[in-house]
Amino acid sequence: MGWSGGQDVIAYCMSPVTAYSAFGSYSGTGADDGPFVFTGMRPAFILTKGIDDAEDWYIRDTARSPFNEVDESLRPNDTGSEYSGRTIDILSNGFKITDSDSQINESGKAYLYAAFAEHPFQANGGLAR
Repeated sequence: MGWSGGQDVIAYCMSPVTAYSAFGSYSGTGADDGPFVFTGMRPAFILTKGIDDAEDWYIRDTARSPFNEVDESLRPNDTGSEYSGRTIDILSNGFKITDSDSQINESGKAYLYAAFAEHPFQANGGLAR
């Protein structure tokens, strides 16, 4: 996959901050008992997307779905409203995929994620470093 001249490109460059944000990737298993992704904090907001496909981005958050299983999501690249399905569990130290759907857990497929803390900087008294 490469970039060819004449196309518009946007780059969002982020770096993880302990107890605030985590970024990375995970590999799908294709099972309902899918992968666990360690973020080092309880995420309030998680954005996921398959790396090499044209499928949707998915946002899951604890405001929309405050209890596990988290099954309400938004698709920021779509004009549609809230979407239900493709479940995950949001845990104290990361999140776990609990659905075998190919848009979040296809066997061997790589997915990107960005996660932001529910209680950022809680461990150091609320002080940014």
